[in-house]
Amino acid sequence: MAEEEEPKKKSGIVTIVIFVVAGFILVAIGLGVGFLVFGGSQGNP
Repeated sequence: MAEEEEPKKKSGIVTIVIFVVAGFILVAIGLGVGFLVFGGSQGNP
């Protein structure tokens, strides 16, 4: 039983890490698009 639980925990951790990294990538893309869209129009208050 213990041997079967270890791969599940490992795959679960890997899945969580993938989601966290994907989240950071999406946030970085969002910030980049925000700077490109709103960074050029500095005349607006």
